[in-house]
Amino acid sequence: MIWDIMASDLVLSLLGLLLAAAAVVGWFPLLKYVPAIGAYVPVARLVAVLVLIAVSFLMGFRTSDERESMEKLRATLAAREADIAIAGKSATDAAMRANRIEADTDARHQDDAAYIEALEADSACAFDPFGGVRSRPGNAVNAAARPSAGSR
Repeated sequence: MIWDIMASDLVLSLLGLLLAAAAVVGWFPLLKYVPAIGAYVPVARLVAVLVLIAVSFLMGFRTSDERESMEKLRATLAAREADIAIAGKSATDAAMRANRIEADTDARHQDDAAYIEALEADSACAFDPFGGVRSRPGNAVNAAARPSAGSR
């Protein structure tokens, strides 16, 4: 937490401003002859070097921290892409399975319909649960067992 604050843009900008001021006072050619500033030239040079070292260290820390964050983000992104690929494959497999089940169900329905059509009606039973599926033209048992629409 403290390193995040120390390597923030604000702190680095303030250190850069301090570095610029110390460099101007320490190395500007004629300022050492000004009586009010001349005594501070050696201290300004020392401060400039120390601030340069601090900025270099903090920039290195910030760079390594950003690299670590980028690696974590890359790993997270790779995991998400893998999850998306697996989800797509699962959806394709589910669609193929649904199509196969539908085809099997249709085939079973056709087989059942063919079996029901092949059944013969019993003359003792007037009930036709198949709604005329077994009725064939010329089948006297089916015609007699089925009531007409107006007789109800």
